[in-house]
Amino acid sequence: MKNPPNFRTSSKFSNIYMTTGDYYEIQKLNNYDNLFIQTDTPGTIVSYTRASSTEVYGLDATYSLEFIPLNPIGKNGMIILDWSESVTFIEEDAVCKVETNQVFSSACTFDFEAKSIKIINVFKNVEDIYTSPVTITLEKITNPPSNIGLKPFKLRTYDDTTLDYPIDMLDYLPLTTCNYPCNRCSTDKDFCFKCWDD
Repeated sequence: MKNPPNFRTSSKFSNIYMTTGDYYEIQKLNNYDNLFIQTDTPGTIVSYTRASSTEVYGLDATYSLEFIPLNPIGKNGMIILDWSESVTFIEEDAVCKVETNQVFSSACTFDFEAKSIKIINVFKNVEDIYTSPVTITLEKITNPPSNIGLKPFKLRTYDDTTLDYPIDMLDYLPLTTCNYPCNRCSTDKDFCFKCWDD
């Protein structure tokens, strides 16, 4: 049995009974009122890749994220992508493209005050449910000024237009170079094996 894809309460179970090895009914459950499944967190996306046109602090960059949904997304599915103060969009030039079974260049709505992007109608042409890779490309975004105190992007997928029930989630940090000195150095003075977290 598989848990529901989100924390919307499942429908109730029914017709539960015990039988003998010969399938003679012994006892049947009569009250199903409290017999349902409810999860308390969306699935965590595990298959994803990030890319950036440059990882140098403070430079304008193009970010891309490709992920495979953990749970299927229906035709009315939506994506919310929040960013933090770690990065800055050049508002008048901000670009968002999404690729599912085709490329969408006008499916994103930016809310610069809330630091959030709502992505809609990118699953409307799927047959039934969508389980293939999704690619989000963001242009005209300024890299963090430092890798110290980085805060993550937060992605959530939904199967309802009211955004009540997230299906999947992914929190990920922007790709940046390191501040010196390195936490773990390499033989190349311009490259760190590991950055300091704070």
